[in-house]
Amino acid sequence: MAPHWAVWLLAAGLWGLGIGAEVWWNLVPRKTVPSGDLATVVRRFSQTGIQDFLTLTLTEHSGLLYVGAREALFAFSMEALELQGVISWEAPAEKKIECTQKGKSNQTECFNFIRFLQPYNASHLYVCGTYAFQPKCAYIDMLTFTLERGEFDDGKGKCPYDPAKGHTGLLVDGELYSATLNNFLGTEPVILRNMGPHHPMKTEYLAFWLNEPHFVASAYVPESVGSFTGDDDKVYFFFSERAVEYDCYAEQVVARVARVCKGDMGGARTLQKKWTTFLKARLGGWAPSWQLYFNQLWAVHTLQGASWHNTTFFGVFRARWGDMDVSAVCEYQLEEIQRVFEGPYKEYREQAQKWGRYTDPVPSPRPGSCINNWHRRHGYTSSLELPDNTLNFIKKHPLMEDQVAPRWSRPLLVKKNTNFTHLVADRITGLDGATYTVLFIGTGDGWLLKAVNLGTWVHLIEELQVFDQEPVESLVLSPSKKLLFAGSRSQLVQLPLADCVKYRFCADCVLARDPYCAWSVNTSRCVSVASHSGSLLVQHMTISDTSAFCDLRGSKKGELFPGPVPLGWALDLSWGFRVPLPWVSCTDAAPFSLCCCSQAHAQEHHSGSRHGPGAALSPLLQPGPRPLDLCGPGPTCRTAWLLPLRCPTPGPGGDGCPSPLELPKEPTSPPFRPGPETDEKLWDPVGYYYSDGSLKIVPGHARCQPGGGPPSPPPGIPGQPLPSPTRLHLGGGRNSNANGYVRLQLGGEDRGGHAGALGLCERGLRRPDQKRATLSTWSADDSPEDLLRDTRGLISGSQSQLLKRQTGGILAGCRPARAI
Repeated sequence: MAPHWAVWLLAAGLWGLGIGAEVWWNLVPRKTVPSGDLATVVRRFSQTGIQDFLTLTLTEHSGLLYVGAREALFAFSMEALELQGVISWEAPAEKKIECTQKGKSNQTECFNFIRFLQPYNASHLYVCGTYAFQPKCAYIDMLTFTLERGEFDDGKGKCPYDPAKGHTGLLVDGELYSATLNNFLGTEPVILRNMGPHHPMKTEYLAFWLNEPHFVASAYVPESVGSFTGDDDKVYFFFSERAVEYDCYAEQVVARVARVCKGDMGGARTLQKKWTTFLKARLGGWAPSWQLYFNQLWAVHTLQGASWHNTTFFGVFRARWGDMDVSAVCEYQLEEIQRVFEGPYKEYREQAQKWGRYTDPVPSPRPGSCINNWHRRHGYTSSLELPDNTLNFIKKHPLMEDQVAPRWSRPLLVKKNTNFTHLVADRITGLDGATYTVLFIGTGDGWLLKAVNLGTWVHLIEELQVFDQEPVESLVLSPSKKLLFAGSRSQLVQLPLADCVKYRFCADCVLARDPYCAWSVNTSRCVSVASHSGSLLVQHMTISDTSAFCDLRGSKKGELFPGPVPLGWALDLSWGFRVPLPWVSCTDAAPFSLCCCSQAHAQEHHSGSRHGPGAALSPLLQPGPRPLDLCGPGPTCRTAWLLPLRCPTPGPGGDGCPSPLELPKEPTSPPFRPGPETDEKLWDPVGYYYSDGSLKIVPGHARCQPGGGPPSPPPGIPGQPLPSPTRLHLGGGRNSNANGYVRLQLGGEDRGGHAGALGLCERGLRRPDQKRATLSTWSADDSPEDLLRDTRGLISGSQSQLLKRQTGGILAGCRPARAI
């Protein structure tokens, strides 16, 4: 008889994985690399007394990396990370004394923090620092790497006073576009342009223009190049701010994208020296199927394409719901942002005292638009010639009605119990000729996630521990050198975009789905694609069966390749043997199926596998618990313990196996969905139940809605049903050791229709240390109680300790599995 109880435990693990949920939710990296394993590939720099490596700038043509830290600047060679020059730029002692007298800290604030460092021209850099809450800017000679010691420029409007406040800026044709806080108190947010030939420009000090913003990033897009309409170049700004368009008592923070035109010169009478092209829109970060909203924008990376039409923005979002941190990455297309800025406006209706869509006729020329061929044909050659009705309209209506939707109308990936800090991206052409986007995401605890975008889903290749419990404060990537640089509070690191040699086997190399790596047939090693272009290479970004590509003849029998074992949509179990193994089939009557193959994402194949309604056992499934990697759709994986049983030897009268065991059914639960706009509250499934299983009554508040309306039901964790005291749960991510072993822990009391089944699990698994016992044959006449009585000695003391030591997930109860 097939091991039905083993299959039951396995299926319960799959149920806990949430098979069928979106593959972007809480992905688990295929490989975890601690800092100790990076010693051979990572270069590090630190210096006593130097902190806060916050600002990184690459100059590809010179091969240099410029770093701005606290009261110091450095120049490094990119390839070797060798120090080429140092500049000490400290705030004078009297400035620090003034800073402390104004109530600031002389330990963390009253220093010169470098916040802006970019090339000004071919010979100089332009640098700005907080200068003990009196911001200053200066020029740096790139040839000698020395600071021009003349009178420093006033940094007001170019650099924040407070080093903890958000800031972004960029230099375009000698003009500085910056978004910062313009005073000591941090109460005057401004987006401005100064330096260069044009008039200085800035935003209005109105709440519906900018309202307590946290500036994140900016991007220059040369939209005039090849434009059939004679459009102007644009500068985009990304930030979070407190929204004014929502009717609620609680503060509502939303993500925004704003843009101005490069040729904007302000108005003649209205909006003098103010932006006439300033428009902003909400940057949507949501998952509609789960009503999951992200509003706190933390970082944005701009990825340029072959032309400006292909510009892509990647946004990093954070939310904190209850006691759980959740981070997300969303992708935005420039075309979608343009569509929103060309759409309807939002206005404040005085009589109704709420915000709504503007429905009256829009003045002509269209407010907020750049000067283009249409304007020139009608006599408007600059913004100074625009009529007052157009300027008055844009002064009162800078906010657009529509939101900028992320690509695929959902995040690329969502990770719980993690705080994303920064992101950079690279585009690479695979061996199949397709272009892939690779994301490098820094976290708040010093890890670096590497993911590849495979169209509608993301594969999390690996996670690297680059810092020890320090946030990744800055990231910059060199596409030409294939190098990544990361800064933290205490050090700077350099690492390659890929370390292919760590994949020792063909299957491991191919299934990593790293577009930088491929398996070399000539050398039988995993190599970098860029450095082995002449070799016979094997790479496939979507294949799940490597038997057609990898030579198995020289492999050792029974050897497992490292890495998680893929699993299909059904309850088919995949063992990663590098050689085909014979099968021992018990019966074809069981409602489950096990297979020996490499299968993922419901792509079926039949090489070295057995499919069908019957269950089968590999010869390695001998008595005793076996660690087993479980993978759902996409790269979501867990590790569980499979408890196998042996079938009796078939006798003359039949196969000796009983009929399939009828398992109790689990009552269905309604989907667990959070409500929109609730970016600060998420149910904690543990905190809503008492130890006896009764539900707690927890006070809350209604969600914030645009224009009023009834509140929505309270939110929950997406992708999971309503919590239950006996609900099986497999923890995810590194913090819960999801790609390590899983501890089997059962609930205290059996409840509902599962009392008998849970009692059997408890009696069969909760046993003191005993000697490992050989399982007796399970005959057709044996009861489930007899079966579990035979498993009492299955887990030895050492194995029990291993389970406790290497687990972070908890199996809260035994649940029956659904049949296929």
